[in-house]
Amino acid sequence: MSTGDEYVVTFGRWDATQRENDRRLGVLERHAEALAGAEQEHRGLADRITALEQAGKASVASERGRRERAWALALVLIGSLVLPILITAVTAFLHIKNYH
Repeated sequence: MSTGDEYVVTFGRWDATQRENDRRLGVLERHAEALAGAEQEHRGLADRITALEQAGKASVASERGRRERAWALALVLIGSLVLPILITAVTAFLHIKNYH
């Protein structure tokens, strides 16, 4: 039969447990503060990454636009200057070769 003494907590044991709980709480609070700083730094880095990705996409789009304009200019030059001159030269050569 039990006397009930195993459920009695002495002040020394309660005090030791309370101090250990306070110490653990202090450790958790320090970790939470450090984590808050890390989260803020992470947010800042994520924002920088987003800005760099957008700048990269804009650069690729700009380069693609430049390439398309260069091709359009080349086709215009070939279609309006080179091709008519070449066709005229070939026609003149064939005409001269067949009739003279």
